[in-house]
Amino acid sequence: MNIFNFIKNNCYLIIPIICFIFWALLSLIKDHFSLDPADFDVFYYAGKYITTQPLNLYSGPAGQFFNLPIIAYLFSPLSIFDYNIAKWIYFFILLFLGVIAIIEFNKILIIKNTNKIIRFLCLMAMVNGHLILQEYDFLNIKIIVLLLVVIFLRREVELSSFGRERNKYSTLIIQLIILNLIIAFIPHFLYIVPIYLLYGNSYKKYLCKSQIMKYSLFFILFFAMNFMFLMIPSLITDFLYGFSHVKVFGLNFYDITPEMIMENKWFTPVNTLAIISLFFEIDTLIFSIISIVCMVLITCLLFLNQKISLEKKFGFLALSSLFLNIYFKHTNFLFTVPLILILFVDYSPKPSNIENYRKLNSYKIFIMENYLFLIGIIFLALLIFLPPLFYIYVIIPILRLIPLYLIIFYYTYIYIIILICLLLILRSRTKIESNV
Repeated sequence: MNIFNFIKNNCYLIIPIICFIFWALLSLIKDHFSLDPADFDVFYYAGKYITTQPLNLYSGPAGQFFNLPIIAYLFSPLSIFDYNIAKWIYFFILLFLGVIAIIEFNKILIIKNTNKIIRFLCLMAMVNGHLILQEYDFLNIKIIVLLLVVIFLRREVELSSFGRERNKYSTLIIQLIILNLIIAFIPHFLYIVPIYLLYGNSYKKYLCKSQIMKYSLFFILFFAMNFMFLMIPSLITDFLYGFSHVKVFGLNFYDITPEMIMENKWFTPVNTLAIISLFFEIDTLIFSIISIVCMVLITCLLFLNQKISLEKKFGFLALSSLFLNIYFKHTNFLFTVPLILILFVDYSPKPSNIENYRKLNSYKIFIMENYLFLIGIIFLALLIFLPPLFYIYVIIPILRLIPLYLIIFYYTYIYIIILICLLLILRSRTKIESNV
């Protein structure tokens, strides 16, 4: 196959990769090819402290470190280099890992037998927008989390689709290592642990020999990867303090103005429950408890339901997190959007082959057949594309005239539209299945 045929056959994948690289490079161009990554400071110094001053791991000079100790060890090789060299190395590592994540997600879509139009739309939805630029501005860790989540799900989809042994030791250990790394990077997403550990078994088999072996392997790997907790128990309380931290404005919400948000460049909450908590002069601990209880209930419903696949359970958990997980941050969209995309791909009717639309010389049929899917994809893409509120106020000044208590819910409005589209798709699917 020559290069032109390769490009022609894979342009649906090449274009999203180019777009992703464009947003990453744009972060350099706008700052005249200089890097001032606020988030990388935390991980760089955590990598230094874990080997030199482990007692100060969670109180480093660059800010609060909220992750498990294994993450500090992963960054320790970078901390050997001078800071200015290390940040450039990390930038290109993230660029490489981001491209791999796109390719891995494409593999999931191929296994799910989607046509090239669907693959192109899904990939474009997850790689375009301000959030990609912001990740490379701050040099955060969410690109790494995206890759880990996508590899984990790709392996699970392969196991389900090709009938491979799920509890084979080598397969299980690799999946448990990836799972431990995901929660080490994003502790508030630990709800995926019981969903995975209990997947594929009825409640009667939760204590069978194979399940106990799986639980044991998970905890052995967890403590092996975070052995510093065993060596220095005080790190556990330091970690839990940071983990329980919920960022608030620190003043009465009704005193906040659009001008204050712009001047201080506040990242307003994107989680619906977190936004609601701003309206009440109540200790955030209460809302944290409400959030945890809600998420635990949803997690229980998901692992008790044995009719839906693991990737769908992760998708529903991600969708629930948008509304109820008070620890959810704007940057978490990077790995939650692909999880929700899988729900739309799985539940939407499978469109005709792309060649059929070409023969008919019209894509109107495709739009008519998949309008709910397309609306859902567009609004999922907005989660990645839209900048924080302080940027929106700068770009569209007229929005400052709208009361803040209405505009601050702008992400929630998007969540509701996405949820409605998915529910309508599920309803139409149920009707089709009942008529068969």
